Amino acid sequence: VGAFARTADVIYIGGSFSQVNGEQHLDLAALDRTTGAVLPWAPSTNGAVGCIAVHGDALYFGGTFWQTGGQFRDNLAAVDLATGDLLPWAPNPNGSVTAMLLKGDTLFVGGGFEELAGGSAQLVAALSVSDGSLFEWSGAAGLYVTCFALHEGMLLVGGYQAGGTPQGILALDAITGEETDWRLPFHGNAIHSIAISGDHVYFGGLFSTMGGVPRHRIAAMDMRTGLPTDWGPVLSGGGQTVFSMILLDSTLLIGGYFSEVNGEDRWHVAELRLTDASLTPWAPVVDGPMVRTMAVNDTAVFLGGLGISQVNGVEVHGLAAVSRSPDAAVYAWPATEDDVDLMLLSGDTLYVTTFGPGGLYALDIATGEYLFEFEGYINSTAVSSLEVVGDTLFAAGLINDSSGVVEDLLLFDRTTGALLLWDVGIEGTGIQDCHVVHARNDRIYLGGAFNTVGDQPQDQLAILDRNTLTTVDWDPQFMNPGTVLAVEVTADRLFAGGSMQDYAGTTRDHFAVYGAPDCTGAPLHAAPGDACDDADPTTINDTWTAACQCVGQLTIGMVDPTVTSPNASVRFDPVDRSFRFDEPLTGRIQDLTGKIVRTFRKVDRVHLDDLVPGIYILTTDEGRSARLMRQ
Repeated sequence: VGAFARTADVIYIGGSFSQVNGEQHLDLAALDRTTGAVLPWAPSTNGAVGCIAVHGDALYFGGTFWQTGGQFRDNLAAVDLATGDLLPWAPNPNGSVTAMLLKGDTLFVGGGFEELAGGSAQLVAALSVSDGSLFEWSGAAGLYVTCFALHEGMLLVGGYQAGGTPQGILALDAITGEETDWRLPFHGNAIHSIAISGDHVYFGGLFSTMGGVPRHRIAAMDMRTGLPTDWGPVLSGGGQTVFSMILLDSTLLIGGYFSEVNGEDRWHVAELRLTDASLTPWAPVVDGPMVRTMAVNDTAVFLGGLGISQVNGVEVHGLAAVSRSPDAAVYAWPATEDDVDLMLLSGDTLYVTTFGPGGLYALDIATGEYLFEFEGYINSTAVSSLEVVGDTLFAAGLINDSSGVVEDLLLFDRTTGALLLWDVGIEGTGIQDCHVVHARNDRIYLGGAFNTVGDQPQDQLAILDRNTLTTVDWDPQFMNPGTVLAVEVTADRLFAGGSMQDYAGTTRDHFAVYGAPDCTGAPLHAAPGDACDDADPTTINDTWTAACQCVGQLTIGMVDPTVTSPNASVRFDPVDRSFRFDEPLTGRIQDLTGKIVRTFRKVDRVHLDDLVPGIYILTTDEGRSARLMRQ
């Protein structure tokens, strides 16, 4: 079985087989979605079926065959969804079809063909599902297609070049077929930390590019445009990894494994200005392999890590308190007994996990003295996240409890260190299943490599109700194995970073954005600007708005997708750099997050020169729409 599609009651399968549950079915079959029983629906082919799609009353399928139901059909055909009878739809490509994707009345197909529907098409094409005619579309010559995805007006195409050379992902304009400048967001290993300031999101980890732009282990993205900003510090020396970030009023503290930032000495910790990524004078010299974790209050920065023996020449062991003043003076704190892996500051108490037995402690930040050890806590070698919720401390990681049982999440009384006996039921296939815990308002967010939480299927991200500690019903839609290592939540979005690769059917290399869990009328993953399907076959670039509505932004048939669509009658005037209408209009301009950045009333032109570069959506009260690009 190489392909399947489903309706409300039926699952359709395609592949290379002759029987299903002892009944003859040649390469196509239909199963009852509830019972799994084989249905009498039985079209047949004389070769393998590699992809199928359902649209209206028809099932479209492609593969390597030349007959369907005893009639000639080359590699692509359609049958009636109810009866299985062959339909007259017959593009007949002259090579195999290995991938297909439906959007409205358009069927994108890819494979090993050069001709179909009486026209030329190099390996990828766009067809009408109504009559099988070939749309005028450029396609991706030279790429043997294995998969498709549609995202924000772009057709993402995966495949390989002739001879089997891996090509990865191309992005084509869904209307014209022309290759776009779209690139995967990140190239590297993983994102370890996320910080958010207004419309900017900062990432730290182990990566080398963001959005095709060189960004070395640290980067910033403008959420209004989805593009990397000019903010781009350069790290060098050591393993060049950012493990921890703390956002201050106008600067960003970073800790990790590096020895230079922007060409200046910075030993594993630095402070960067948000305006231009320049360094502040604050520069403690940390003697050791890396800073793994940090915390901050009004007067001090607390540094923890592996093998830290000195800071500014003062002997420490694993943990140090450094003044926030430019001289970065080291406070006289007692040395810890073990290397510090993680810490969390809450009020006047610093919670610290260390490597070795008995590794979770509460410290007084004024003196550095230990207040107490958390009861029953035996080993902290894989504690990766701490969070305080009321009087409870959550510890996520690979933890041995007092009975010797390995747990992924333990709860403690944060004032006494007493272990609270509660098991949320986290299960997965790895050694450590829960990597991060984060709290906001009445929700607790968990990230990791798990597939079950509280006996409910839940892949890599989960939300718990703070009061009942039961899971909230939502689907993060991760499609491939991976691990969520960082979670940050704002009023209307959830940001997840880690080693995951794909969610909601769209490539997301190490990073995903979700809408708020209380976004009424839309699924949780519907963040403003995310792709959706408004069920209107005449539109593309459908996106969720800030009001949680799925809206089609562009009309199929647009001549120049970077400027306008015909029904909007908008043209760019190079003289005064305005977008001009054919008549006075009233409406609004929104960025890709759904935020309204401009309104206009009964005017014949609009200017975008004072807006940040990016793509904007224009809609009018007269029912017209256009996509505008500010370069």
